[in-house]
Amino acid sequence: MYGPPDRDIVEDSYHTLFACPYQGDSALQVILVSSIVSVISMQPFPQLPGDAENLWFVVEKSGLDVIESLGYFDQGIPE
Repeated sequence: MYGPPDRDIVEDSYHTLFACPYQGDSALQVILVSSIVSVISMQPFPQLPGDAENLWFVVEKSGLDVIESLGYFDQGIPE
């Protein structure tokens, strides 16, 4: 689980960047696979002097845009 987004970053990015603090392994939760509607990834936020520490930002469809545009091609099993 992640905490709420850093309000300054959200405002400065015109509500396009959400950087949230990671709450650690103690905040992990188990969920049912059938309850998953979409998938995102959380990437480490590059830290600049004066920035909050341990921030991660939301990336939706990380890499999936390439797969969707190219499609999947089965190359078969090499002999």
